[in-house]
Amino acid sequence: MKKVKQVIAFALLGAMLFMCGCNDQTVAIDGTKYEFKRTMDEGYPVEDTETIVSWWAPLYVHVTTKYGNLGDTPFGKMVIDETGVNVKWIHPPQGQESTQFNIILSSGEMPDVISYNWSTYANGGAAGAIKDKLIIPVNTIIEKGGAPGLKKLMETDKRLQSFITDEGWIPGFPSVGAQSQVVYNGPMVRKDLLDKAGLAVPETIAEMETALYAFKEQGIKIPLEVELGKHMVAGNAIVGGFGVGASYYVDNGKVKYGPAEPQFKDFLATMNRWYNDGLYDNEFSTLQGSNRFTAELLGGNIGMAFGANGGQWGKWLPALAETRPDIDFVSMPFPTTEKGTKPEFGHMESMVGGSMTAISTHCQNIELAAKLLDYGYTEKGNLQYTFGVENRDWAYGIDGNIMLTDRMTKQDLNGGQSLSEVLGQHSASGFQGSPRVQREDILDVFFSLDKQKENVRTWSKTNMTEHIMPNLQYTTEESQELASLKTAIETHMHEMMYKFIAGTESLDKWDAYLANYETIGLSRALEIMQAAYDRYEARAK
Repeated sequence: MKKVKQVIAFALLGAMLFMCGCNDQTVAIDGTKYEFKRTMDEGYPVEDTETIVSWWAPLYVHVTTKYGNLGDTPFGKMVIDETGVNVKWIHPPQGQESTQFNIILSSGEMPDVISYNWSTYANGGAAGAIKDKLIIPVNTIIEKGGAPGLKKLMETDKRLQSFITDEGWIPGFPSVGAQSQVVYNGPMVRKDLLDKAGLAVPETIAEMETALYAFKEQGIKIPLEVELGKHMVAGNAIVGGFGVGASYYVDNGKVKYGPAEPQFKDFLATMNRWYNDGLYDNEFSTLQGSNRFTAELLGGNIGMAFGANGGQWGKWLPALAETRPDIDFVSMPFPTTEKGTKPEFGHMESMVGGSMTAISTHCQNIELAAKLLDYGYTEKGNLQYTFGVENRDWAYGIDGNIMLTDRMTKQDLNGGQSLSEVLGQHSASGFQGSPRVQREDILDVFFSLDKQKENVRTWSKTNMTEHIMPNLQYTTEESQELASLKTAIETHMHEMMYKFIAGTESLDKWDAYLANYETIGLSRALEIMQAAYDRYEARAK
């Protein structure tokens, strides 16, 4: 696989921006020209404080624990104060984001800007939304100086190559994550139990098994805990140690689906044995969405577990330090088959995914909207979108590093909230598709515990950059066909995985399991994804 970091420089990108055949720096799509005239001065705040820019964005739970609208949060107020733009925030109800997204697109009364994962738009992703005249490509805006922050980003950050559509359109203002925030799920193991058994931190599947049997002999109720539908599928937990991804991945330029590869059968057989021998939670099928995981771990009943570095380990570790100081969880690498080799797979999200903020075709003041959205890419905006307001939410320490203030980190001052919740209310981490580039020093700020920082360093030592699926661009037809195929494929995988591990279905049915994928259309899904990946690679040459 050609490495993403070897992609084109912006000089080549410029030729792509207007491959739609417009010499006057306008983007024309199906007869509609999207022009742009720049009238505003550089810098912030803007002089136009009367025009209202409506901004639709799904809120994360970090915000909703205390606020119902971003306009009421410290972040929302900061955006208005710093940009000078009068923003009206609109949010869908929790759990209804996808439904409400589709409703506003078909309503004929779209807000000015929309933050969302546009790759999920059923009629062709972001490119389809442009073709359907729902959102405006920002090529001309960038070229005419309406978004200098985004232009500079695209000149310097080659990851943005995956953001451009096959047609050469830049669909909006991207949300780019930091390395420490895209690797946030992985394993920890109890060192106190390992020491008692005379074992080192496991590095291979075989060493994992040895440790799990030792934990069982020590009377640990659940030697291993992992949410299969969450940690395994999204984070390649355990299955990556068998040499395949838990979902779609790239292997030397070829798109594959791990659960249909031969090694997945080995993973299932191992998990079934661990389940039968009492090494894996015998109630694993009811784990997701319950509080039992937390209760068992804090009760000292789990020896090894996979969890989210912030939302789970960030709560579990301090609680254990207070109530069970005898329990010592330490970072554990993603397992391999052969000792001494670097793990091929682990958890990693795309730093540049399909989430972004787009300007709708209903926007009444495109220049003002672009000015608003570009703020997150300025030097000051980048700091504020990542950490909040200087001297209120954060300050520079003696060593020059950024430190959050006590009102952010101390629960007796922030209303008893977690750091994730507080940052979600003071920074752009509270809503999906926020137009910003997350700073890499978020690692030392967001993760207050040394063990959390060590988790990121340990879990990042994989070859996932060679296997992660980039943000592929599909044609309208491909997107529509792939959506239904992937739903059927994932449903089949989850149903059979649970049955194989619990033993309600014998692995003697493996061939029938594979044959059903072909009936569902896995080969066709891989064909579509391969074609999109090949186009992506061609753009990266």
